[in-house]
Amino acid sequence: MKANDQIRMVLIDQEEKINKMEEDGEDYTKMFNVMQEEMSKMNKEIAKMNDIN
Repeated sequence: MKANDQIRMVLIDQEEKINKMEEDGEDYTKMFNVMQEEMSKMNKEIAKMNDIN
């Protein structure tokens, strides 16, 4: 039984790590999307400035 308990604990730990990585991945995706939007806005502003000059 001790071996089964140890295996169960390892599997639970791995599941927790996988869940954490999935959550982090979603956060990174959101951050990447925000950065893309900001860069797009900045590029539009730079294009406007170049047109003015």
